[in-house]
Amino acid sequence: MIRFRAADQRFAAALLCILAVAALLRGLFPAADPPTNPTSGIVWHDEGAWVHNARNKALFGAWSLDAWNPMYIAPVFTGLEYLSFRTFGVGVRQARLAPEVLGLLSVLLLALGVRRIAGSGAGLIAAALLATNYPYVMWNRAALMEGPMIAFLVASWY
Repeated sequence: MIRFRAADQRFAAALLCILAVAALLRGLFPAADPPTNPTSGIVWHDEGAWVHNARNKALFGAWSLDAWNPMYIAPVFTGLEYLSFRTFGVGVRQARLAPEVLGLLSVLLLALGVRRIAGSGAGLIAAALLATNYPYVMWNRAALMEGPMIAFLVASWY
């Protein structure tokens, strides 16, 4: 039987609480529109344009049905969106699921990575900051490729 130190158990419990808050912020009202006047200078653009090819494949069986093909610009994102559509159906909530899940993964991996180089306290602070960072939460709530892109950057750093 593996025994964990009390410090490891406290870190895990605190990290689970942070992840629960992160999941709540990303998952609450998933079909709500992003803010129209963000203070951070973010320009929200069309989510539908980026999930276009995944939707085509899920609904019509072909990736490309017209001349608009963002799958060539963002193939990994398109593939993740297709998996979500194939598994749960086509819709706004399903399109936003992949960025939400990858956003949670990035919070977890950032906490573990920072813990490795700077200690448990720093890892928890980093996780709490990323979990509640308003622009990052909004990117994770939108079916756009920026949130998943950052999640993959964090994963590669970890």
